[in-house]
Amino acid sequence: SIDPTMTVGKLLGYRNLVTGDYVPGFLLAPYREGGIALLDEIDTGDPGILAALNAPISNTSYTFPTGERVKRHAMFRIIAGANSRGTGAVAGYTARNRLDAATLDRFAVVEMTYDRALEWTLATGSADYAGERKTWNIHAYPDKVKACKAWANWKFKVEDSAGASVLCSPRASILGARAI
Repeated sequence: SIDPTMTVGKLLGYRNLVTGDYVPGFLLAPYREGGIALLDEIDTGDPGILAALNAPISNTSYTFPTGERVKRHAMFRIIAGANSRGTGAVAGYTARNRLDAATLDRFAVVEMTYDRALEWTLATGSADYAGERKTWNIHAYPDKVKACKAWANWKFKVEDSAGASVLCSPRASILGARAI
């Protein structure tokens, strides 16, 4: 996870001030050997720190703090997860930073939405979601599966009524069902 305390050293490595030894950042191994690096919550990171990734992402090689020029492996991939489009705070996600256009330009944006059928299955343990909008009283169902279905339906109804003005993620139905 990227957070406000993330440093370039954590990403790319640094020289230990006491010993002079190189301490690798978490991107060195996948950059050199191939692999996927996930920068989750990238929009909570400092845009200036993240700009340090522009060169290793764009170029075919990069000079790490060891002084060694490392060739980017053909199977190195970097994925960034965010709760915004990198343009700063949005409703419900107030601690998001505006990211530099040069950083954003290095990623293809794929907007993900919640899959109600999957959410239903995770919350209820049942794969029978049909998009129904029944109003069920959760307390009227002693059977846990029926109660979980009633809860998930109620959560979907609230989500549809509130729209984008209220954060109503799948955690609400999944954790609510777990509490039942």
